[in-house]
Amino acid sequence: MKTVGLIKIGTALFLGGLVIGCGNSNLRSGRSLLKQNQYAEAIARLEAAERDSPENWLVKRELGIAYYRNDQSEKAIEKLMQALKLRPTNGRSLLYLGLCYEQQEKYAEAVSVYRVYNQLSVLDPLRKELQARIREVHLKELQKEVKQNLSALEAGRIQPAEPNTMAILYFRNLSQTEELAPLLKGIAEILTTDFGKVQSLRLVERIKLQVLLDEMKLSTSEFFDQVQSPKAGRLLGASQLISGGIERLSETSLQINAGAIVTATGELRGDGAQATGGLSEVLALEKVLFFDLIKDLDIKLSETEIEAVKPLPTKNIIAFVAFCKGLDFEDKNQLDEAIAQYNRAAQLDPGFALAREKREQISIQRLSLAAIEKLAEHQERLSGTEPTLLDTGSKIGLRLGLDYQELSPFDPNTFRTTGVITITGDLPRN
Repeated sequence: MKTVGLIKIGTALFLGGLVIGCGNSNLRSGRSLLKQNQYAEAIARLEAAERDSPENWLVKRELGIAYYRNDQSEKAIEKLMQALKLRPTNGRSLLYLGLCYEQQEKYAEAVSVYRVYNQLSVLDPLRKELQARIREVHLKELQKEVKQNLSALEAGRIQPAEPNTMAILYFRNLSQTEELAPLLKGIAEILTTDFGKVQSLRLVERIKLQVLLDEMKLSTSEFFDQVQSPKAGRLLGASQLISGGIERLSETSLQINAGAIVTATGELRGDGAQATGGLSEVLALEKVLFFDLIKDLDIKLSETEIEAVKPLPTKNIIAFVAFCKGLDFEDKNQLDEAIAQYNRAAQLDPGFALAREKREQISIQRLSLAAIEKLAEHQERLSGTEPTLLDTGSKIGLRLGLDYQELSPFDPNTFRTTGVITITGDLPRN
């Protein structure tokens, strides 16, 4: 009886080994065929490997990659999500999940996935490339949204904006003085930043206005002349617009005015805001405008919100002008020039945090998509099958805890908010 039991155990182990060996063989063959761009054959092998090893995250990921390259993005997303449930921190799974969403023109989801990837490891050389891709994909998202809004408006099907949404339009150069031109976008950007700190409001990004101008092939002045407030609000998805202008009063002084407009009716809320002072005081004047507009909008700020808005972004007017020029270059996609201006602003005032943030958000994409894929693969080989683990000489494990159970299809908001980064072990000491 004892001998028979041992034979049964041995047979079971032998058969189990055959299954594992077969699964590994299919995985190896599938990966080899994938590298040879034989996608249909690779898929057949990898599907067989998955049947043999249904809980193997690597099989699911490779199968997801094969589906993606074979233009089967829906199947690819399903497999990549399954792989991420089993191995949430795998960078290549996240990369290809983002690429799949791009393939489906689901740009918001792609941006969210890439941002999660960039949180995994500050040492990953792919981060800069993905930062550039995030910017590019986000622009595609805004362009798609603006085109849809233009088509919907023409067909009379556009939905009214939510009541708490707001867009800040570029300021107009009322005196047509060339020296004031760089300030027009800069004042709008600072106002957008300040209103963005008001919890009860949802701000439309300034770049969305630029995308709309580009799509309509209008200059700022033409936009104001041709597009009425209700139409502009619907196109931007804003129930309220802040519109204003800058006028030079003398060689050393200027006046800024602004008003809050209800886009549904075109009516002005309150009395409007106005501030007068020297050119060097332009950012202090912006604060006067902000608090007067808050009164017109009948918004009660908390003490926390007031304290968050009070500080000037910079007291160096030359640094601010450089920052404004950077915005304009960035809108024109002249990224080298934009970076140079943001760097100049930060050098003139090292405390100018907004200039540094803008600079860090821009990365000039240097690699093709194929090269990005190869870089991700190379990074994985360097780090083993878990490329997001940091190796700094100490025992550090980086884990991104994500709840994937309810994410089908992928919800970018849930993905962002449920992520928890936990670091364990001894941190390196200088």
